[in-house]
Amino acid sequence: MKCDQSKHVILIEDNSDDIELIKMALNMCKDIEHVRVFQDGEQALDFLSSLQPEYMRPNNVNIGLIILDFKIPKISSIEVLKYIRKNTVTQKCPVVIFTSSNEEVDIHLSYENGANSYVLKPVNAGEFEDVVKKITEYWLTCNQLDNLVNN
Repeated sequence: MKCDQSKHVILIEDNSDDIELIKMALNMCKDIEHVRVFQDGEQALDFLSSLQPEYMRPNNVNIGLIILDFKIPKISSIEVLKYIRKNTVTQKCPVVIFTSSNEEVDIHLSYENGANSYVLKPVNAGEFEDVVKKITEYWLTCNQLDNLVNN
C-alpha cells in the first residue's frame, strides 16, 4: 500500500535505544518525509504550540502520525495528549501511545484523553521493529485522514 502524500511523524520518546529502533523502522517507510523527535513533554509542547493552522494545509506539512511514549519526563504524556486534542491545528492527528506500561489505569487515561491507539512495546528488537512497521502501515496507508482540517 502507498499513502497519497508524504507525511511527517512526530515521535515523543525519552529512551534513546527506543528512538533509534523506531527511527530505523520508520526509515523503511517511503511515505514518511520527516521524523521529528522530542525527548520530553516540554520539548513536544514547545513545538506543537508553535504550529500555525497553515502548517497543516495540504501544500505544507502533513502530520500523519504522532507516536507518544506514556512515560516521558517534564510534562506528562497525558498533558501532551490533552494539548494535542484541544489545539485546532493538531486535534485530528492520529496519536498512538507506544509504551512498555501495561497498567490498566494508563490505558484508560490514554483513551479517555483522546489516544487513537495504545500499543505495548515488544522486548525483542525484531518484534519491536515489526510492530512499528504495522503501526505506520495502518495509520499512514490504511487510515484516511481528514484533509479538510483548517482549510
